[in-house]
Amino acid sequence: MTKVNPEAEIFISLQQIGHEVVICTYPDSEYTPRFEAAGIRVIPWHPLKKGNPKEVRKIRSLLDEIQPDCLFLFNSKAIITGIQAAIGKDVQVILYRGYSANIHWWDPFAYSKFLHPRVDKIICNSIGVQRHIQRNSLFVKDKTITIHKGHKLEWYQNIKAHDRSNLPVKKDSVIFTCVANDRRMKGIKYLMDAINQLPAENKAAFVLIGKGLDQPKYTKRLTHTEARNRVHFLGYRKDALEYVAASDAFILTSTKGESITKAVLEAMGLGIPPVITDIEGNIELVEPEKNGIVVRSKNPNSIKEGILKMCQLSTQERHEMGKASQNRIATVLSHEHTVKLYDSLIAKLVKLS
Repeated sequence: MTKVNPEAEIFISLQQIGHEVVICTYPDSEYTPRFEAAGIRVIPWHPLKKGNPKEVRKIRSLLDEIQPDCLFLFNSKAIITGIQAAIGKDVQVILYRGYSANIHWWDPFAYSKFLHPRVDKIICNSIGVQRHIQRNSLFVKDKTITIHKGHKLEWYQNIKAHDRSNLPVKKDSVIFTCVANDRRMKGIKYLMDAINQLPAENKAAFVLIGKGLDQPKYTKRLTHTEARNRVHFLGYRKDALEYVAASDAFILTSTKGESITKAVLEAMGLGIPPVITDIEGNIELVEPEKNGIVVRSKNPNSIKEGILKMCQLSTQERHEMGKASQNRIATVLSHEHTVKLYDSLIAKLVKLS
């Protein structure tokens, strides 16, 4: 099957428990066969611009035809266009927010999206996102709710780890993987600085997967041979999860805005313990020293200490930490729990309408 999309899986599960789901998505969506197999009506269309009058009219006509109880909007184009289309319509407007930054009461653009009075509910992917929105507007405090984007362990059962002997590292290395694209918020420069500080005898090796991570702005921070030899840049890889599954630990040194990062959840689902920074959102993924290690954001020395601490654990101790990560997904961060919360939210909103 196609790569798992947790948001899409939520609506498949809602259909399976008795809701009638209609999804508007891009015509080339890989998930369309999955939706249709679940009995979901798929409309192969998605707004291409923000608030385009023609596309607003398209959504209004669909609302008139379908008469839905709830309208879920998941990205900027859909949110701005869908809110305008819902004005004057008897439908609950529910937005999704998975980024804990860039919503401010003084920003006029925010009132076309998350601070628009037509919005009935904002689903926040983490407590950190919810707190950010509430801090930045008194008017939406009662409209926010935290529902984690849960995962299923079974999504990772068929991921086959690459043979460690074929990885570009020394045989006795403690392998850390990082999956991210080059964005300032990923904090890659702090990771490079931390690696540069590691003692020569340390066995840590780093496999970095994603676009733009091998740029000179990062590689020049590795100022000595030992540091440069530790780091292996693989670029974008479709088989990223196979590399993660073959590693000893996952590391992500984000600085802000991440909510709960899918790449960290995927590593946890594979039973790989994470080293993450203490930013809002991601910190909800890890119980320190139980299923992972938490380090200070933007602090290379703290990141270095987290790496050393993970390296000092035995293979069995890292394995147990990885199993604890899987257990955290199976309980606190499960897909089933997410679906129950969506189901409950829909029932409450429909009752109020």
